[in-house]
Amino acid sequence: AQTYVEDMMFGLFKHKRHNDQVIFDIAEHKRPRDHERVFQFLHGRELFTPVASSNVPFEDGKSITVKAGDVIDLKTAKLPNGMVCIVFFVHRNDSRLGVPCAGMAVRDAFDMVIKTDADALLIQSGRDSWVAFPRGELPAICAKHF
Repeated sequence: AQTYVEDMMFGLFKHKRHNDQVIFDIAEHKRPRDHERVFQFLHGRELFTPVASSNVPFEDGKSITVKAGDVIDLKTAKLPNGMVCIVFFVHRNDSRLGVPCAGMAVRDAFDMVIKTDADALLIQSGRDSWVAFPRGELPAICAKHF
């Protein structure tokens, strides 16, 4: 089943837009209204990230609480501008995700990236579009939207 986000255009009518389109719009068009849409789209969602290595065993569907001494290294990507990002995907079944992977609420993902030395959190759509949020902006984004 496809996930849709409701979109209000010019206050005159409503239409539904596929969730990958929301990320495409902000990535490609960078319109101010797309920023608001992407935060509406992310609210209440789960994001998924590839795990590079871990001393914590992963079981599909099992919740994990990270404790002192637990190490979970997430895969990163380097953008053309040199920024190192922790990558998250919007679809659990994305073939680029790999195994093992971790799923978490958007707020938890933002909070986690805030605690790292990564430059940004990157969210990859099911297609080729992505949007990155600089780590320094994440606390304000969380306070306002999550």
